[in-house]
Amino acid sequence: MSREASLTSPTHHSGSTAHTLLTSPRPSMSTASGTSTGIGFPRTSTINSTAENKYRRKVGFEAFDAGADTLFTFTCQTKSEGYKRSRNTRVFLVAVSPDESGEDALDWLMSELVEDGDEVVAIRVVEMGEEERQTNPAHQELREDAEDLLARVLHKNDEEDGRKISVIVEVVVGHVPDMILKMIALYRPDSLIVGTKGQRSRLQNWGKRLGAPGMGSISRFAVSHSPIPVVVVRPERKVKKTMKRREDKGKRGQYAALVGPDDNMLSRSRSRERSRERSRGRSSERGGISD
Repeated sequence: MSREASLTSPTHHSGSTAHTLLTSPRPSMSTASGTSTGIGFPRTSTINSTAENKYRRKVGFEAFDAGADTLFTFTCQTKSEGYKRSRNTRVFLVAVSPDESGEDALDWLMSELVEDGDEVVAIRVVEMGEEERQTNPAHQELREDAEDLLARVLHKNDEEDGRKISVIVEVVVGHVPDMILKMIALYRPDSLIVGTKGQRSRLQNWGKRLGAPGMGSISRFAVSHSPIPVVVVRPERKVKKTMKRREDKGKRGQYAALVGPDDNMLSRSRSRERSRERSRGRSSERGGISD
């Protein structure tokens, strides 16, 4: 698939409070040198590249003091040849952590939701100290993470017949919950997709031992604070494991009675009929014993 792409080096975007960000308009994705994205975040200059990958690179020269409300990010942008944004374009924001949970969220999004004309904004939040984020090794690390994540998104899209989509990758330095809210404010997506992994409280750990499904700290935060719909993706293997555990346990084993041989839910009438058959069977067994 032929693509037009742009690559943005680490830049400091002047930020504001979450309340102000959430009322900001969606930024324009086409920017020139020194122009603004529409919400007060200066973008970068554009340099044409003749590399064989036909990327249009953007290199940032702006530098702002890193304060409490500063957004420090490395951005990659690309879109399929022939991609056109329309009124039907949907924007999906997916939080891709570097673990299995983040990969599951990205996999599910690309296989189940994305269609022609949609836009995918994949974000990864990196936590590092104030001094560390100013160093060249840190910049290189952000760059490599962004390029690797972009390549994975495009590969997954190619596996799904190469839909014509726009892809933006943001590798952001900061506190994960805060950065998720800022990215929501920046891109105004239609929905947020997250995985389930995260730090668990003691109560959640107890629930996990008892077989209860749960969410990590980030997914719980997203569900509680996100101004847009949130999809929490559980790994398929965990779903199957939980279902098997429920089938094997006492009362929860009754769930299996509601499921047909092909693992499809039975109708209510068929479920009642099966329950009556089991009751008649138990009655006949008791009658046989009394004789």
